[in-house]
Amino acid sequence: MFTPIRKTKKKHKWNEVTFLSALEFEHGMADVETVRCVLTWIESAELGIWWGEGAIRGSFCPLIRHYSITHFPFGIWTTGHVEIGFQYMLSRPVFNLPTKRIELVEKLNAIDGVQLPTDSLQRRPKFPLAALNREASLRQFLTVWDWFVQEIRREHV
Repeated sequence: MFTPIRKTKKKHKWNEVTFLSALEFEHGMADVETVRCVLTWIESAELGIWWGEGAIRGSFCPLIRHYSITHFPFGIWTTGHVEIGFQYMLSRPVFNLPTKRIELVEKLNAIDGVQLPTDSLQRRPKFPLAALNREASLRQFLTVWDWFVQEIRREHV
């Protein structure tokens, strides 16, 4: 059973078990099932994963390593949010181009329940994870990231 972490300055290395437990405690099984599907996609796409070290809030990000460059496209938080890593894309090939980030935000905003501001292309905007709890929305979200991965892997550095 999940025990909420008390406010502390001590870092906590999250993992799949602790993350899903905290997410279920805070947001319920629908969000947990959505995250399980995302984790399955990460594995099937042969991506890495970085687990957060927050003292209170957990997070994870898929990692795309290409030509010794690591890309952090998005993160999911135990707060029940998905955060898009536009800020990190600024210094990495392909999506450092404003036109590619605009294309990405347009694809994400086509998902029902996702509405990222177009002026957020240098920050880390977020939207509720619950927006992906419908199968069609989750499938569309993962299709966007399939495209993102293909764009990265197509790049010759």
